[in-house]
Parts: sequence; C-alpha cells; structure tokens
Amino acid sequence: MISRRAFVASAAATLFSTSALAALPVPAARALTFQIMRKGDRIGTHALQFQRSGDQLKIDIAVDMLVKFGPIPVFRYKHRTIEQWRAGLFSSLDSKTDNDGEAAFATVRREAEGLIVEGSKTGRYTAPANALASTHWNIAELAGPMINPENGKLLTPRVVDKGFETIRTAAGHATRATRYSWRDDGAIDLWYDNADIWTALVFHAEDGSVVNYELV
Repeated sequence: MISRRAFVASAAATLFSTSALAALPVPAARALTFQIMRKGDRIGTHALQFQRSGDQLKIDIAVDMLVKFGPIPVFRYKHRTIEQWRAGLFSSLDSKTDNDGEAAFATVRREAEGLIVEGSKTGRYTAPANALASTHWNIAELAGPMINPENGKLLTPRVVDKGFETIRTAAGHATRATRYSWRDDGAIDLWYDNADIWTALVFHAEDGSVVNYELV
C-alpha cells in the first residue's frame, strides 16, 4: 500500500482541525491547468481554480475533451465539479458530466451523520467520515477511501508509491515528482512534486490508447 506513512499519519491527524485548511496543498498560483494528450495530439484540458474565503476553500474543476478522426469528432467529454472545504474538512461536492452523450452526476454533503452521497452509479449512502473526493489535487486522497466525483461511487483502490521520477511539463521543464500507481477497475498513475502539488497523470483509454496530463 501507499508509503509516505508519516505524511499520511500527519494528514489524518490534521484533517479535522481548524488549521488544516492552511495545510492543504493549494498551489501558490491558486490554479492548476493540464493539457490532455493522446497519440501526440492535444485533445483537451483539465483546469482547477482555487478560491479561499476565511475558513472556506472552493475548487472549480472543468474537464473538456474532444477526440477526432480526421475532421470528424468521435468522442466528447465534459465534466464540471464544485468541491468545497470548510475549516479543513471536505464539506460538499456537486458535479455534472457528459461522457459522449451519457449523463452522470454526483453530490456530497457533510451532515451530522457523515458524508451523504448520491450519484448516477449509486443510491444514496453515507460514506466514511474521512472519505475524500478523488479529484486528485489533494495527495491525502490516496490514503482512501475516495468518492468518484463523476458518479458518486465509493472507491478503495490499491495505491503504491513508485518513488521519485523526473517528468516534464507541457513547456518541457523537468520536474522531480513521486509517482503513485492506482489500481482497481482501471489503472492510473499520478505524480506529486516535493510540495505535494499534483503534477501529472497517465491512464489508458477504453480503446487502449495512453492519455497523458501535462502541466501547463
């Protein structure tokens, strides 16, 4: 399972404190943007905007992909999420997705009884209090469990620390980051830099092609 045990233990200890908001890995620019690449072509973007107000943090997430065969569109994907934190606690999520014409959604609300989740692939249920949305910007999600922001399903993937690697951004800059492999029904690889900022992602599409996220 995931190493960096000291980090995970520290994250768990601080997650529910009022000072935890300041400890979250929000990039200094309060934004992350990735270009999404497939077979050498840019097929879309994944953008996150972070807004802080007092003890609240709001993350606006927009993912757009368009795959073409020559001039003909063959696949479209649009995903929008609003994730919110209050006093260091993950408090809510609202998402809508158009996956090539198939609609999906997820909502999460922190209530007195816990995290109440509803989604297009699950009925209403109460998730563990320490569950996080698998929106990838927060490395603490890798300690699990996670909530799929596309459809509300509870995820418990096997996550393994693969050690440091050198990756390159969209501009070609070399960055040293730790790679984590995520395995459940699918396979994802995620990279986080020395400040625990999300830096890259790779997964295999349904047709077997490799899709890369390159930090802009």
